[in-house]
Amino acid sequence: EELLPVELRLDRLAYSLLTEEYPRSAAHITPDGDRHWLLSLDVCSYMGIGRFVLGLFENVEVLGGEGFRTYIEGKRRRMAAGDG
Repeated sequence: EELLPVELRLDRLAYSLLTEEYPRSAAHITPDGDRHWLLSLDVCSYMGIGRFVLGLFENVEVLGGEGFRTYIEGKRRRMAAGDG
């Protein structure tokens, strides 16, 4: 099973929602100043974390991995075109 790297910068809302819904995620989060947090983890699929990012698009900055950036950009373009 291939693991795929994901790195995100979360604002307060995204951080709170993620740690409330998925408490184990806290082990992969480090502070980034007073109002932001960095999430770095490997996933088996981009589907779940992709839904989180797209649902909180203005609250999350995608820092990496490159495959995840491509995945999110493709989803964003399809959504903008009305293709879901």
